[in-house]
Amino acid sequence: MRDADKNKEQLIKELQELRIKYEDTFSKHEPSCGTINESIKNDLIETEENYKQLLSSISSIIWKADIDKDEFKNLYISPVADTIFGLEPDTINNNWEIFLSFIHPDDADTLHEKILNGIKKGSLKINFEFRAKRKDGTNLWFYCTCTIIKKNDVAQVFGNTVDITERKRIEQELKNKSNELSQIVNSFPVPMFVINKDHEVTYWNKACEKATAISAKRMIGTKDPWLAFYPKKRPVMADMIVDRNMESIIDLYEEKSLKDSFIEGGYEAVDFFPLLNKWLYFTAAPLKDMDRNIIGAIETLQDKTIEKQAEDALISAKMLAENASRTKSEFLSNVSHELRTPLSLILGYSDLLLEENELMDEQQAKFAGIIKSGGSRLLDMINSLIYISEIEDGKMELEISDFSLPEMVYDIQKVARSIAIKKNVKLDFTLDPAVRTIYADKSKLKIIFHHLITNAIKFTPEQGRIWVDIRHENGSALLIDVKDNGIGISEDDKAKLFDTFVQLDGSPTRRYGGSGLGLALVKKLVEIHKGSIWIESEPGKGSTFHLVIPAQNEIIKRTNVLLHPTVV
Repeated sequence: MRDADKNKEQLIKELQELRIKYEDTFSKHEPSCGTINESIKNDLIETEENYKQLLSSISSIIWKADIDKDEFKNLYISPVADTIFGLEPDTINNNWEIFLSFIHPDDADTLHEKILNGIKKGSLKINFEFRAKRKDGTNLWFYCTCTIIKKNDVAQVFGNTVDITERKRIEQELKNKSNELSQIVNSFPVPMFVINKDHEVTYWNKACEKATAISAKRMIGTKDPWLAFYPKKRPVMADMIVDRNMESIIDLYEEKSLKDSFIEGGYEAVDFFPLLNKWLYFTAAPLKDMDRNIIGAIETLQDKTIEKQAEDALISAKMLAENASRTKSEFLSNVSHELRTPLSLILGYSDLLLEENELMDEQQAKFAGIIKSGGSRLLDMINSLIYISEIEDGKMELEISDFSLPEMVYDIQKVARSIAIKKNVKLDFTLDPAVRTIYADKSKLKIIFHHLITNAIKFTPEQGRIWVDIRHENGSALLIDVKDNGIGISEDDKAKLFDTFVQLDGSPTRRYGGSGLGLALVKKLVEIHKGSIWIESEPGKGSTFHLVIPAQNEIIKRTNVLLHPTVV
């Protein structure tokens, strides 16, 4: 009971003792005196009046009754009862029946029974709650403390009845909020449980029941959340959060735990739980009151078993891929050596045969040309494979140097023209005259030009045309466009155009040959130059490949000599 209520009770007790003292005084003097001493009588009246005034000033209802043979007699009910029940003064006027009429019907009989049972049991004090109603219909709650004094066959009962309506309202609100919280926690799809500051489980939601196969009924009210996770007793993370034992979190979970950056005072970890045969990601955070005192902790769980298995599988796959890559690199290195040597001989002898074509008839010269063409394609494919493998393995390095761009373009167009003439395709080169010397990997740039131009020739019909435009952008990048009026490419095919070994026409009767390595190699070579490549195209309207090769430590060196655009 509050200190104020204790003071009231003590005051009432002193007044009761004072009244009994005066009654005893009168009983002792009455036999010997024919009349009551006027002075004592006046003192008693004054004391009685003070007593009543004091009781009327107390906010709780003070009442007194003599109970003889279960009957309430000599009743006193403090006047404040009229005020509390919203009545006119002196309405109750010490009438027990009127007082009871404002008590809830279900509690009026209970009130009687509790008092009478307390007397029969010899209790000195009894406490109980009951409901009542004001005149305007407002519901009230009271807490009553009764002191019982037995005197012969009569029991004097002194009651202190305090209005606890506001407290009950707050309790109901808290209960409602607790129910709401319970429903939210239970309906939450993530497994979670809550413990209070005494480490007792207060919530264990349905998702947690499902994840651990342990019911809320088994857990709530216990200090055993560890049973769901460990074979022997030990604190869970929520326990250590409540105890502020962060060192234990680090010791128990070692490098598996981290501070949760989103929740103040929270921690998170991933660990394997043999009891559940699961990998769990779990977080724990403190619950605090208005004064920021820790009053409990909440812990959430997420099953990460599938993700962990996938991660392990990915690591294994990566290791296998790395082993396969090493094996592939070793194989390509060996094969390239074994193939390049005889191919070089074949190509060399075919060149000699073609140079001495007067010694051969027409059919022999044709066969020599086929040998030369096929060998060149095979060597080109082998080189492309090796280049792609080196790039993917991170072994290719750029050999950056100064060189004349016009000279390189001249060499490229000379080779490209010989191919274009065979198909009767016109080839135009335009070179920005301001760009004379560039700083790049010449051999890689030649490969880029070669594959883009031969690809354009391959997909451009006879009488078609190809434009190659080379310019600079303020000295910061080399811009290259390779445009044709060939068959074009659909939107769906653009996405896979630069993939390795991809043929856009995969049918056995496809019109256009090729290994599907050229454009894949171009893209990779552009990217190791930190450049970019993309295509604009429509079926039947041709294609344009755009390249941007950024400066490689002054990739473009400009000259003050202005020349006319070079067209070859």
